[in-house]
Amino acid sequence: MEREKTIDFTYLSICKRYARLSRCLSREVGALILNPEGIVIGLGVNGPPRGTAHCDQLQICQNCGRIVHPQFDHGDPSIGPHGTLSPYCHYCQGPQEGMAKVDRCPRKMLGLTNLEECPAVHAEMNALLACARTNNSTKDCTVYLYPMGPCKNCAAMMIQAGVVGLVYPESDPYDELSGVLLAEAGVTSKKYPREELETWERETR
Repeated sequence: MEREKTIDFTYLSICKRYARLSRCLSREVGALILNPEGIVIGLGVNGPPRGTAHCDQLQICQNCGRIVHPQFDHGDPSIGPHGTLSPYCHYCQGPQEGMAKVDRCPRKMLGLTNLEECPAVHAEMNALLACARTNNSTKDCTVYLYPMGPCKNCAAMMIQAGVVGLVYPESDPYDELSGVLLAEAGVTSKKYPREELETWERETR
């Protein structure tokens, strides 16, 4: 196998394993940013913003059908332990007895197809923000993603951040506009068959 493909598969495999750290109940996504010198400068998984609730800490109000977030004390002892379940629905004021604990993606539990109720920051965005927090330039960098390509918002952010390359397994597009934006901006996209990556992983164990 040529060295370029070995490098790509190595970083895709890292993304695949790193994605397991995600607590998203819908899908696990991992991202890695490689600078022009071949140094990893950012990693990210999909999940909610720092200091906010993960999906397994949420409830669903059976009275109004909304997703209810827990209370966070932020230093206020009157609220109770950090991440205490809310005593009532924020929206309809219904009692806690009328709320169900989330055991899978709350959007899917409610039959929602849009992402308006999803608080997650996407993996590639978290990787870009990690670079910002550590003062690492993303100009001329390459982003590795597993198991799918980016949405249009993340594609646009990568373009604005100066990313010039994108590598991910072949998959159904998240949306049509992402590919259009990346191609128009001159970002090189490489897609590998997932089976080829899995074969390489088995052979290199």
